[in-house]
Amino acid sequence: MDEMRKPTEDQKEAYDAGARAFQGGGDNAKNPHAEGSDVAKYWEHGFLDAQKASCHGR
Repeated sequence: MDEMRKPTEDQKEAYDAGARAFQGGGDNAKNPHAEGSDVAKYWEHGFLDAQKASCHGR
């Protein structure tokens, strides 16, 4: 089984930035990172997690 890697500082920052982007711009926010890059994926996950939390009243 593959061992889970801890996210890098850049990835953590991208995740947090994605969450803040949803909170500040809603669905219109754009990912500033290169498509397909690790940090772009973390940004997207942060954005989507914030969106889900918003739908569930968190």
